Amino acid sequence: MGAHLAVRRLRQPADEHRRLRLRIHTEYRDRGRCCSRARHARPRRSRSSRRRRTRLTSAKGLIGLAGRVALMKLPLLTGLVAAALVLPCAAKPFEQTLDGGGFSVRIESPNTPDKNTLTLQPKGLEKTNDKITVSAESQITRAFLADMDGDNSPEVFIVLTSPGSGSYGDVLAYSTNGKKSLTPIIIEKPSKKDLAGYMGHDAFEVMENTFVRRFPVYKQGDTNASPTGGFRQFQYKLKPGEAAWQMKIDHVESF
Repeated sequence: MGAHLAVRRLRQPADEHRRLRLRIHTEYRDRGRCCSRARHARPRRSRSSRRRRTRLTSAKGLIGLAGRVALMKLPLLTGLVAAALVLPCAAKPFEQTLDGGGFSVRIESPNTPDKNTLTLQPKGLEKTNDKITVSAESQITRAFLADMDGDNSPEVFIVLTSPGSGSYGDVLAYSTNGKKSLTPIIIEKPSKKDLAGYMGHDAFEVMENTFVRRFPVYKQGDTNASPTGGFRQFQYKLKPGEAAWQMKIDHVESF
């Protein structure tokens, strides 16, 4: 009898260990897994606890799915942002009427990125007030009148700016020829040497009897937003030519 009790005491820890292993095995088998090691044992949860865990797992799955979808869309969004930076933005149509000294001109442009046009409709000229339509390489951003030679007959200046970060500028000018007709003025182009370091951002103005063009100068390595080479300025004078009025470069300075 004593020997039998001693054997039962020796077997009891082993029996408890086997029962524990069996319970763990059964629990993991019910969850679709099997594990025979006691260190992986987990306490049983109530039904309400399991339901909360299921909802949490489902929510995590949805969040994970949303994250994966967002990551899938990221290259597309990046491409769209890059395209927005590269592609020219469509400017608003330009419409303005300029008046001065009994003369007026209506200036219109659709400002399309490609094959843009410019229309001028003068009024108050003595000989002809025919509409003028020309092609424009860039988009119209500004127009103004100025009397460069002081003859009480204004000149018409139309500023064009290319789309994009560079904003390369140009100008078209017209003479009213003593308020008789509207004809284009030929503008002298700067030399290649004087355009060294040019990357756009032009400013145009008439100061007294001088037409002024100014732009920042870029040194090698400068970013588009941070030029470090100062400014270059061109001063033009209006002069009569054989077939048309001309604006000739009178002075170039850097500062």
